[in-house]
Amino acid sequence: MIRSIFALLGLFISTSSFAQMRFLVPNDQDYFVNDEGSYRYIYTASERALLPELIKYNQLFKNIYEKEYNWVFDEQATLVLASTHNQIANGFATPLPRLLTVYYSGGAEIIDEFSVGSWLYTLLSHETSHLYQLNIKRGYAQTLKNTFGPSDLTGAAILPPFTYTELSNAFLPAFLLEGNSTFNESRFGNGGRLYSGASRALLLQMTKAGDITTARLMNEHIEFPFGREKYLIGGFFFLDLARNHGTDAANRYFYNHADYKFNPFNVNDPFIETFGISYNLALKRFLDYWRPMSESQQSAKERPLFTSLAHPGLTKDQNEIRTLTTDGRKLPVARIFNLKTKRWTEKTVNMPMGKLFRDNKNNLVAASSEPINNREKRAGLYGENYRFSKKYLDKYVYDQKAGQMLWANAKSSFVSPDLYTNTKNKQHIGQSSSSGIIGDDQNAYYFKQFAKKRTMMRGQEPLFSFNGFYGVPVEASGARVYFIGPAAWGSSLYYYENKNFFRAHKSDT
Repeated sequence: MIRSIFALLGLFISTSSFAQMRFLVPNDQDYFVNDEGSYRYIYTASERALLPELIKYNQLFKNIYEKEYNWVFDEQATLVLASTHNQIANGFATPLPRLLTVYYSGGAEIIDEFSVGSWLYTLLSHETSHLYQLNIKRGYAQTLKNTFGPSDLTGAAILPPFTYTELSNAFLPAFLLEGNSTFNESRFGNGGRLYSGASRALLLQMTKAGDITTARLMNEHIEFPFGREKYLIGGFFFLDLARNHGTDAANRYFYNHADYKFNPFNVNDPFIETFGISYNLALKRFLDYWRPMSESQQSAKERPLFTSLAHPGLTKDQNEIRTLTTDGRKLPVARIFNLKTKRWTEKTVNMPMGKLFRDNKNNLVAASSEPINNREKRAGLYGENYRFSKKYLDKYVYDQKAGQMLWANAKSSFVSPDLYTNTKNKQHIGQSSSSGIIGDDQNAYYFKQFAKKRTMMRGQEPLFSFNGFYGVPVEASGARVYFIGPAAWGSSLYYYENKNFFRAHKSDT
């Protein structure tokens, strides 16, 4: 009990501090407000055109979530579309001090990780589900807010009148909160991380290694994959709950848990109430389902050249193959493979972890989004000591070869990556659903999502399609186009040639 009290106190101190943090850069652009009843939208002039569709789909999610979570917001929610001075690949939701979601436009940087058609609508489905989870109150907690209004949750919240009860679901493990929202982001025809072959590969690898345990899922730790499993394994766990008990039950858990407001650490009793089985039995059933598949998964047999805790991707031109690696403790290491000498060289660098290129002076630069002053965080190419060139600002660079470049315009990629290229002739390609590459024929290759089909585009021309939302272009050489796509037990390397698909590697990982 003492430990729980201290945990409560620590949470309220940290969440209150978080709610007061500045989430937009100082001296930002001018913002406008559109009040739509249950929602207030805050945006800049450049995002104004997004509002009609955003409001329409937000109302759609609102209608669905109100039914499934069995809850209607008890206050107006605010949705902020951050300006293009905040080019961050993220978004967040918080109930403190009021219901608030903030969406950042930098999804082009990590679009392949999410396996989606649209970054903006991924944020909408994911973060809105968090608002429903965290806003639910029952009984005493609901009466408390209705009587006295929202509480300023500080350390005193654990003292009478126990205002911490108004935020009972915030005490649930991140595995359940983020897992549920990751499950919901993958439900509405936009793809999502549960469609990613890389996510499935990680799930099966962790299952096979015995790394999916109650202790690891429920608690924070410093082991690989450093908390990502809260989202991915949690998402697959809620998929299993929905498969066995229905989607309504999977989301209704949070309504039932809110009734345990005086002991919000109680995970198991609301689990039994909602699903008819304990949390431990549900986890066992989940692992029993995936374990046979994990035994079938094939891993690469080749000897690793090097290891890294992050993988920003490989880049290649006519001279070399490049990547950055990190052990998480020291500066990144640039690894360069010379295509003529067939030798690797390495160099410690002080630059962000991103795709590695060379600038027009042959210096190494990495594609990333970084602060350029105390008022802006912008995409670009960053070199040693994070030096940058203004000519690359607002460009998420995907590929560069022999002076040719393919990039997403950071100022117009809120919905999905907005591709530009100077291959052959500088041109605006348009919306993409993946990163892109420059082929040997100087064309841009990228995936575009059409309903449930993933289509490889060559410039503006459809090249081939397959079912699903997961596909990442790798290389286009001669008649072959290489890409990473889904496999039964994870993801693998494929190529398309002469109107046929071929698997280029046996590995599922």
